[in-house]
Amino acid sequence: MKKFLTLAISIVAIVGCASVTDVVSTGPGTYLVVAEGVMGNSSSGKQAFKAQEQAAVFCNRQGKQVETISNIEVPGGFGKVASATVTFRCVKL
Repeated sequence: MKKFLTLAISIVAIVGCASVTDVVSTGPGTYLVVAEGVMGNSSSGKQAFKAQEQAAVFCNRQGKQVETISNIEVPGGFGKVASATVTFRCVKL
């Protein structure tokens, strides 16, 4: 029973995690950010939202707003992790 409880707590801790990369420059004025879920437990739409949110924060710090160039979502599933890649630029308000 103790081993099961430890395993259950570990799974809950891992499932609650997700990864969002730092913003990366991909060329003059264009940027990329990627968000990934953990263990296939999160939708690609949720990851797209997290990536878009990171892009908006990045642009807002410059006094600009985000303009999305592309949003590529990869759905999760058994043995696959949901992810999203957002390519964007920051434009004047």
